[in-house]
Amino acid sequence: MRNFVGQDFFMKNAQKLQIKLLKYYFNSLGLLWKKQSAKELLKLFSTPRSRVIREKEVEVLQKAKVEAILLDKERIKIYQWGAGEKKVLLCHGWESNAGSLGAFVEPLNQLGYTVIAYDGPAHGSSEGKRASLLSFTEVAKEVIDKFGEIEIAIGHSLGANVVMLLSENKKIPFKKTVLISPVNKIQTVFDGFKNIFKIPDEIHNEMIALINKQSNYEVNQLEFSQVAQRSTIEKALIMHDVDDKITAFWHSESLSKDWENAELFPIEGSGHYKILWHPKTLQQTLKFIQ
Repeated sequence: MRNFVGQDFFMKNAQKLQIKLLKYYFNSLGLLWKKQSAKELLKLFSTPRSRVIREKEVEVLQKAKVEAILLDKERIKIYQWGAGEKKVLLCHGWESNAGSLGAFVEPLNQLGYTVIAYDGPAHGSSEGKRASLLSFTEVAKEVIDKFGEIEIAIGHSLGANVVMLLSENKKIPFKKTVLISPVNKIQTVFDGFKNIFKIPDEIHNEMIALINKQSNYEVNQLEFSQVAQRSTIEKALIMHDVDDKITAFWHSESLSKDWENAELFPIEGSGHYKILWHPKTLQQTLKFIQ
């Protein structure tokens, strides 16, 4: 596990200092070497901050059968609960871990499902220093290849986008998916990152060009409402807190608007992370799956 709860205070203060120093660099010396600064900025963007793994998440993970697969020389941790014939895949979000979706495990086991999850690269107990939406998707595809057909997937935040890419890009035929707090327009993520560090346009544009080249996607044009409609997902339940401060509710509204196979269910009083343990989230998920 990456952190103990007592480290949280010191980590937050260190991160504040880091942000101040980086703001200064990118708006001064960084402008002299734009291409190199863009490369360093992309490394920063791709490096998840180390997060506390909560006690309730640890408790769920300790009950799992734990294995590891090797991907690009990095050990990726995989968790399995239950031994039912039908399988559900859990996909966690950025700077999170497999245990964050722990509220779903026992109820799904009781319904006869085997539940499978993983720690993404550089997350939880998996190895690695950097990660991305595409590397998360590659890991999830490897997990599916290992366990065979998986009919249902539940994803939170970045993990919800992974689920859609698995269906559209990797041709995984999910019958049902539960997408919690997804992003629709990916450009907004990069815009938010730019605003945090006050990145000059020249450096930010260089970074976007790098990402476009590496991913074969045009970031400013990538909308998951289009990805979803091209996917083979038969039915989707989308849940999002109306007051989410991390990923605004309008992302799910626009994602579901023209997607005939999707149903949007608003959640209130939870926020971006606590929504995963909110009673209505679990209740609607089980109702949808059954």
